[in-house]
Amino acid sequence: MATLGEHIRQSNAYKWWILGMIMLGTFMAVLDVTVVNVGLPAIMSAFGIGISTAEWVITAYMITMTVMLPSAGWFADRFGNKRIYILGLALFTLGSWLCGKAPGDLFLIGARALQGVGSGIIQKEWKSPARHPFDWRGFVAIALFMPLAIYALARGNSPTNHDGWASPTVIGCFAVAAVALAYFVRTELRSPAPLLQLRLLGERNFGVSMAVLTLFSIGMLGGTYLLPLYMQRGLGYTALMAGSVFLPVGLIQGVLSAVSGYLTRYVKPLLLAAAGILLLATSFWLASRFTLHTTHRHILFVLYIRGLGMGLTFAPLNFFSLRNLTQHDMAAAAGISNSIKQLAGSVGIAILTAVYSARTAFHAAHETVSASQTYVEGVTDALGVVTWLTLAAGLPLLWVFRKKRKKTPAGNPGAAGEAGES
Repeated sequence: MATLGEHIRQSNAYKWWILGMIMLGTFMAVLDVTVVNVGLPAIMSAFGIGISTAEWVITAYMITMTVMLPSAGWFADRFGNKRIYILGLALFTLGSWLCGKAPGDLFLIGARALQGVGSGIIQKEWKSPARHPFDWRGFVAIALFMPLAIYALARGNSPTNHDGWASPTVIGCFAVAAVALAYFVRTELRSPAPLLQLRLLGERNFGVSMAVLTLFSIGMLGGTYLLPLYMQRGLGYTALMAGSVFLPVGLIQGVLSAVSGYLTRYVKPLLLAAAGILLLATSFWLASRFTLHTTHRHILFVLYIRGLGMGLTFAPLNFFSLRNLTQHDMAAAAGISNSIKQLAGSVGIAILTAVYSARTAFHAAHETVSASQTYVEGVTDALGVVTWLTLAAGLPLLWVFRKKRKKTPAGNPGAAGEAGES
């Protein structure tokens, strides 16, 4: 007689329950990033901390998640996908509970790091079933690089660092981080079973797409970090009001992602991606013109453009990046893409915090205005930097267009048709 567990596993609905659980866990892990971005000003007020400390509430999560994304697959192969997934959910839930009970900022940052470990396990890269030893050297190298690089970027403009970027601590952290990154790349290229298959970046479509994604993610995640600060600290929005502003953006992005994926049948994917990048850059340029008197309707309009840009970019870029890869490489490619997005986002947040801090100090020293005005000017200056970084994401696409044009022989329409496939 079959037990209840066996009966459930043999039912037709079992696979849908599994899919639902995976989707729910992934949704919560992704949602957590946006929730904390929106709630960051309230966290700063509750714990009485500045932006240079508050950024670690976000980056601690992203660092540990990035480290675990390519690593957890190895453990799943050894101990079972279900066990490791449940472990990830348990760690994520425990970290979330500890965040809610945090008595201080350092405790909260530690709980966020634990959340990131769980999130990385939930969204892990699926490895090959072939048995390989764990790449400890690559793991240690990337685990050193990320926190040291972020710490150096955050420490450079810290109010307690009187030496600024010339501080021996900052220079030392940058140096060690650079060595760790170089060692990681060297190890991954030589290892038979690396954490990340960096060799895939040698494939033109995939390599170009990852270059675009790196710069695009700095802008996308950096904007998500800066705009709630502007709305709450500058305009006096509550966290609930700021969060409700972002809700339609997600819906627009979701719908347009499906539409843009369909459009790749008729329009060159790189043209769609380029249009999305231009729309996102336009939204950031408009946001960099925000003031204390910007209306709610205008903010919504700018964010709708942002949603259109993101929705128009991701599906075509993903289609282009995977076009020449084999089915065997798909999981490894997804692991690289997810890791690059989180790495770029965490580095971008650190860079933009440094820009914001420096520009706020500049305006406070040279202008006689209110604290809110100084705050808004610092945020909008940082959004101006985001605009240029987002535009720079289009440069690899221009390189592809130019190379294809050079390779197209004059008077050969067949070759022109082949070149136009991208």
